[in-house]
Amino acid sequence: LPITPVQRQLLADYAPRGRLVDVRAEWDGRYPNVSGYRLKGEVAALALNAQPARPAQAAGKGLPALPARPATPGFENLSGSVDADQDGGSVDVESERMALLLPAWFAEARMPFDRLALKARWNLEPQKQLQVDVDQLAFRQGGLEGEISGRHLLPLTPGHGPGTADFSGTLDGFEIGQIGRYLPLATPQSLHDWLTGALQGGRLRDAKLRLSGDLAQFPFKSGQGEFNVAGRLEAARLEYAPGHRHPDGTPLWPLAEAIDGSIEFDRARMEIHGKTLRTLGVALSNVKAVIPDLVAHEQMMLEIDGTGAGPLQEFLRYVELSPVLGWIGHFTEETRGSGNAKLGLKLRMPLAHMEQTKVQGHLQLQNNDVVLFPELPALQGAQGRIDFHDHGFGLAGVNASFLGAPLAVEG
Repeated sequence: LPITPVQRQLLADYAPRGRLVDVRAEWDGRYPNVSGYRLKGEVAALALNAQPARPAQAAGKGLPALPARPATPGFENLSGSVDADQDGGSVDVESERMALLLPAWFAEARMPFDRLALKARWNLEPQKQLQVDVDQLAFRQGGLEGEISGRHLLPLTPGHGPGTADFSGTLDGFEIGQIGRYLPLATPQSLHDWLTGALQGGRLRDAKLRLSGDLAQFPFKSGQGEFNVAGRLEAARLEYAPGHRHPDGTPLWPLAEAIDGSIEFDRARMEIHGKTLRTLGVALSNVKAVIPDLVAHEQMMLEIDGTGAGPLQEFLRYVELSPVLGWIGHFTEETRGSGNAKLGLKLRMPLAHMEQTKVQGHLQLQNNDVVLFPELPALQGAQGRIDFHDHGFGLAGVNASFLGAPLAVEG
């Protein structure tokens, strides 16, 4: 083609592919120093490469000065219409099997969609701000469906941060184990590691999201903005302390599985409420897992409170496969029990300093037969409470029959 080297660079940068239908394009200047343009028409299966941010450029060698340009996303297989000029424009997209290319925002830059519909407008004030209004964004990605609408005001002058946002939306069918694909590059590494390691499976259903405020203050710990994502958990799976293992490679704390309940991110706070769940076969209920401050980094704390009711032997196995066994001097390592019991457990886990974990719990005996050691006869019809913590254990009101005689133990 009879095009200049500058025009060849333009084509190489954006690498356009696809079909243009009734498109009209005009521009003033030579790329990359285009001072004005107008583009209107329809496109089918269009693809453009993403572009990195560009700082302001001073005039030189007969070329005019250029304002700073924010990073722009790319896309593949996009179909719809566009009407744009140097001051703003609008898009109306209805595409199937398309992909967004977002290398400036996500580590996994290519984000595919089975369907994406978008109605959006933008206004540009060079060297001042870019305003994007998303009237409607609806998408389907496998089992995930969502809708989002709102506005992003992005300053283009140096030192003014990522701007302000005001978005609302809904999500349904999010695969929790895939959360790493959707965490922005700006996510603190410690938080990224915990979220991707701890949230291992299940689905988020019927979720609502809200984001409003100065994004430089995200996640708005001091209340100067709003960030909230809340929905229902379905068959979720949680590892409290990912990366921490026993010598045989098993998790330091038994996994919480088959969680049915809810999850909420409210500013910097995360709360998971397990209405029902299982851990090592033990049925637990009303379990609450809270991280009060997700951006506390080295001070990030996980707080867990829960109760359970089930076979005593399953609770003893839970103790055996958790750090509790070491804290109580392996006292129950050979203990066997029959019948049902109740468990109450509270954990305070500094995620960057797991050796400082605090635990407080109790095991309520309910007329159980208990063999403390293989060499001893069974305690029959045992009742009372076994309290335990990270420094040992105690017995409260424990009564049983031992060798046919009543036995009371305290302390």
